Amino acid sequence: MSTVPQTALNANQTLSLSVQGQADLMQREGVIRHYYDDAVNNCTYGVGTLAHAGPCSPQELSISLSDKQVVASMQSGIEVAEGAIYRNVTRYPLTQKQFDALVSFTYNVGSGGAQDVLRLINQGQLAKAVNLMMLYVHATVY
Repeated sequence: MSTVPQTALNANQTLSLSVQGQADLMQREGVIRHYYDDAVNNCTYGVGTLAHAGPCSPQELSISLSDKQVVASMQSGIEVAEGAIYRNVTRYPLTQKQFDALVSFTYNVGSGGAQDVLRLINQGQLAKAVNLMMLYVHATVY
């Protein structure tokens, strides 16, 4: 069992997603300025923002989005992800790169989906958290 550093209780609340972290998130997710059905057939738009479960309607598929709309939805998702980290990783001080990676992960899988990973990190069990995160990696080779 890993020892949790006790140096900075809830120091993670001073962190926010870095400019590089946001650029990396946008590159990984892609920026799509319209509604589309994602790999699991859920209606999605922008930077991987879930509109709703299930496929898009024909009306949704015809909607174009402005850069402002895409950025606003992404910022909202980032704020939700950061909040989940602030609430759940209170004992383990993160580096900026660790925080950025957790924001990206939480943004992608949602606060509920990230819960177990965040709990393990809070306990200082980084190796177990990484192994759990790897279960979410799905790649398609073209």
